[in-house]
This record gives sequence, C-alpha cells and structure tokens, in this order.
Amino acid sequence: MKTLYQKKKTIMLNLERERLGNEVDLTDYTNLETLVYNNSTTSLIINSDKIGLLTREGDGDGSLKSIEFKQNSPNLTILKLYREKIQGDLNIFSHLTNLKHLDLGNSNSLGNYNNFYGSLKSLENCKQLEFLCIGQQVNIKDGLEYLPLDKLTYFGCHGTVFQEWLRPFDYDIKAWKMVNHPHLFTNLEQKMKNKIDETQAMLAMLKRSNVSEKRIQRLKDKVQILKDKFQVFFWSKEELIREIKRLELENQRLDKQNIFLKEQVQARSEARQSTKEETMSIPWYMPQRK
Repeated sequence: MKTLYQKKKTIMLNLERERLGNEVDLTDYTNLETLVYNNSTTSLIINSDKIGLLTREGDGDGSLKSIEFKQNSPNLTILKLYREKIQGDLNIFSHLTNLKHLDLGNSNSLGNYNNFYGSLKSLENCKQLEFLCIGQQVNIKDGLEYLPLDKLTYFGCHGTVFQEWLRPFDYDIKAWKMVNHPHLFTNLEQKMKNKIDETQAMLAMLKRSNVSEKRIQRLKDKVQILKDKFQVFFWSKEELIREIKRLELENQRLDKQNIFLKEQVQARSEARQSTKEETMSIPWYMPQRK
C-alpha cells in the first residue's frame, strides 16, 4: 500500500499491477501523467491536471461504468474508452480542449456497451482532435457541423445517423458541411471549387488502382452533389441578377399600366357625371296638340 507521499509522486500507474479494486479513487494521485486501467475497473475518479494518457490494458470488453475528472486535465491528449459500459452526456469531455485521440466506440450494437448521448457540439472547442470514434453511439444525433476539422483525420461513426449523412460524400465531413451548412464558411465559392477539383483528382487516381466499385461510386456521388450545389449557389447568380432586373422592369410597366387604368376610370367617371347633369337640365313636358 502506497503512502500519501508516494501517491503524490506517482506519475505512471497500471491498475493491473496495483490491485486497487474495481472502484478506483485516484484523488491523492495529483501528479499522475499516465493511467492504464484494466477490464475489471468499474469506476475512476481522476484528480490530476497533468494526466496525458488514459487507456485500458487489453482489447477485450471493459467494465467501466463511470469516470470523473476533478481537474480540468488540460494535458490529457489520449482517452481510450472503447467497449466500456459508460452512460452519460458527451459534454463530460467538453473541457478536454487538448484531446487528440478520443475513442468512445463500440464494435457492434449487441451487449451492454457505452451509451453516450448529447450533441457533437460539446466537442467544438476540442480543436486538437485528430482521431474521434463514436461507433454505435446511436443517441448522439446532431452537431456534426460544429466538429473541429482542422486536424481531424479519422471520424468513426458506424451505426450512427452520421454514417448515413456522410456516405454520399465518401465520409468527407467538410464536403457535407459545405452543402448543408454553407453559411459557416467564408470564401465558400473557392473552397467548393477546390473540393470538387480535389475529389475529381482522387477519383481519377483511384480508377487506376484496385479500389472497390462502392468507393468509386461514392466519390462520383460526392462530385455530383458538390457540382449541383455549386450551380445553385454560384452559377445561377448571374441568372438571378437578370431575373431581378426583369422583375424590376415588369414592376415599372405594371405601375405605368395601373396609373393609365386609374386615369381611364377617372375620365369615364367624370364623363358619366357630366352626361347625367346635362340630362337633368332638359325640361320634361308633353308637346301641345294644335
């Protein structure tokens, strides 16, 4: 059993060797940098702002049901919680702004695995993310447009709504975002052109290699969707300007016609009034017989 002094000096901890039980409170390990827990660990309480790596030993199914961070843990860059049994809101990771690797996924939908809910918007400040897996997290259903993309190279979303959203774009989040949330981009026209050119170049390259027809078709679909939206957003701009001018001229013509018709109505009304007055001034009598 470690003394309090030893706990505070510990920077690396492997729970498989320490035998601290299943419910592990690491409040006294304030300088912990690396933590490796095991398959039997059911809960973790972490109280170190120096923690950089948190993962489980082995690749089997885990037993972890809860995890609590008592510090902001600004140095945590790798967090592997795949195939655990945690149920919770995704926003419990929102403060981990230096995360590079976050794995919350399950390999399939069977069994009692992780069940996270909430929105991907919770991760919008995790701008260092390079790897994110939320496989089979069916209760995370929105916020894809807020996911930071500058460094993200892998997004595992099998079994979620995002898989269906991204399939026509060959799982390119940025291309999906251009089409569905164009207002979030500056200089969208040039960025869409670049994305179309980039995809066409990749398509040409992959056609010469041994790539599945499904992948080729996804890339073709992506190019077509981007081109269609580009035409709606930009190629029709000149046509829209012409249509606005045409409608302005048509509006001017209708205004003139309306004035003319009003003048005609007024003239006819005055003519009828004049005729009526003249008729009333003529004396009505029967002529005398001679």
